[in-house]
Amino acid sequence: MQNKTVVAFISTLFFTQIYSYLLKSGNKYNVSKFDYRPVNNGPVPDYYDWREHGMVSPVKNQLTCNACWAFCVVAGNSTTLLHAGKTASNDLFKNNSSKSLNRLAYIKLYEFQQVLQQLYEFHLKIYRNVEETLSEQFLIDCDEDKKGCGSASIIKTYADIVTKLGGVLRESDYYPYASRPLQCRWHPKNKELKLGAPIASPGLIPVVGFRRVLPDEEVMAQFVFQYGPLSAAINSASMARYRGGIDEPTDEDCNPRGLDHSILIVGYSAYVSKETGKTLPYWIIKNSWGVEWGDYGFYYLVRGRNACGIATDVSFAYIN
Repeated sequence: MQNKTVVAFISTLFFTQIYSYLLKSGNKYNVSKFDYRPVNNGPVPDYYDWREHGMVSPVKNQLTCNACWAFCVVAGNSTTLLHAGKTASNDLFKNNSSKSLNRLAYIKLYEFQQVLQQLYEFHLKIYRNVEETLSEQFLIDCDEDKKGCGSASIIKTYADIVTKLGGVLRESDYYPYASRPLQCRWHPKNKELKLGAPIASPGLIPVVGFRRVLPDEEVMAQFVFQYGPLSAAINSASMARYRGGIDEPTDEDCNPRGLDHSILIVGYSAYVSKETGKTLPYWIIKNSWGVEWGDYGFYYLVRGRNACGIATDVSFAYIN
């Protein structure tokens, strides 16, 4: 299947207005006291991809609602939920592990697209066994700050979930995604769905805490390996032009301070050129613009120089 990029001819300004968010300055939650460094239990491997462990939910599409923050947070919570072993089928991956693909770090560039297609098909088999789908619409509708399809901060969203909502609803217990704000059907005080009559409350997936990760890409890789995927803010300027492969934008092309989008880091690797022997480390990033964007919804960004601000605002949540 030939990959497509649905944003190929959209102007950069219009693109960021539709698909991104604006990180608000002066956010009181974005402070050093939340910075976290994982305990070093030894060296990390040069490659780790949580998709190959059945811990990454399917790529979704935010469409024209500028709510990447909700998709990023829900994707992170979904992965944490899977990692907790509540819904993921570990046997599924074990049964398929012998068929797992050779790692992307040592393949030729012309084979990159073919391997990604195989990965995509392999992951679909895992995704079909994921029982829990959490609701972005719940956050869009019920967050007390009324961010809706507007700007938001990841860390502030985590704070609101923990202190005001207590968790996230499953999509099956709420509206399907509508690509626009709707009236909230959830009342956090009495834990009822607002359907015109009292209804037994479906259980929230509780989120009990959140932390911010140190802005250090070695620490980030250590965390991804030891604990799981990370929510991160990024400048989407280079993503607007992304067609596949490993993206290597300059700071001039993609200002590290111009954060306007939210994504989920699900792994990391390094491409080694057989011709030159040079190593190109990169992040494996899950986006929320559908599977027709980029490499089947994923983005591969050079690692180690804070490209597009990828290390600037990184966080994760705890699910009870």
